[in-house]
Amino acid sequence: MKFSFLTKIFSIILVLLLMNSITFSKVKSFSWKDFKYCDLSFNNSKMTIIKKFGKPKQNVPEYECGNYATGKKNPDYYQLIYKDIICIGNDKEGFIFESIILNDNNYIMIGDYRISNKTSKNEFIKHFNDLLLTYYSKEELLNREVIQLFSKDTDDCAEFYFKNGKVFKFNYWSPC
Repeated sequence: MKFSFLTKIFSIILVLLLMNSITFSKVKSFSWKDFKYCDLSFNNSKMTIIKKFGKPKQNVPEYECGNYATGKKNPDYYQLIYKDIICIGNDKEGFIFESIILNDNNYIMIGDYRISNKTSKNEFIKHFNDLLLTYYSKEELLNREVIQLFSKDTDDCAEFYFKNGKVFKFNYWSPC
């Protein structure tokens, strides 16, 4: 059976499109339900955190705005502070991971994707490509030091900081 020139070109284009769709992840959304750190979910009780990491230092932050701002509307938020981890919350609502410094001994899981201090910016972008391109251009992504994954369920996001082309820090962000 002979193929025409146009049929061959069409076949080549089809194969290239299929390869491109396989190359990039189809991660279309981010949810805090998919977030894990040291086998803990994003939101935990104070006792769960203390059992896992030990006795923390405590601090009452003075945030002017955001989900954990101080004032009449927000009930007594405070931080649990460890060497590489800061959690914020209160005894009633529980605590979330506010900040995590990634080192050789820890990592964050989002679904089945492991993010460590060895994860390169290119790997991160490739995994979350479809989600990130809804907020950033490809050129912008490559030049950013901080990349945000916006939650599909809430108006906050996970910020990932990059240094020397690798992830080194996670930070929780909420709008004013």
